[in-house]
Amino acid sequence: MMTEDQRGAVRQMLGLWWLADRRGLCAGMGYPSECPSTRGYRAGYRGGDADSHSDEVREVVQAVGRAVDGLPRDQQLCAGVMARAEATGAAVWRNPRLPGDPDLIAALERATLDALAMALCREPEVV
Repeated sequence: MMTEDQRGAVRQMLGLWWLADRRGLCAGMGYPSECPSTRGYRAGYRGGDADSHSDEVREVVQAVGRAVDGLPRDQQLCAGVMARAEATGAAVWRNPRLPGDPDLIAALERATLDALAMALCREPEVV
């Protein structure tokens, strides 16, 4: 059984994962996201983007992505909704494929957070 602090930490990691995914930091890990012909591109630059997160944050984001990918479909959808709500600070996001009953949603959120915590405990980068 997880405590509320542990659930909050998993929610924060989901929010970080969602923000990184929205900014395109997950897609081309290690490759510049700007074309060399664009203004401000540094010739010979082969690392991450100039605005990229540290390697540790990048590893956590990748670990959360792998953990979410390993969840059943309903929990993946729930994780996406929780991640977006955490990242934007608005708990208004819904998915029509999820149950409409608030009690069922709360139970699914708890099950999703528990499953994510267990999956993240198996990740060496996060522990």
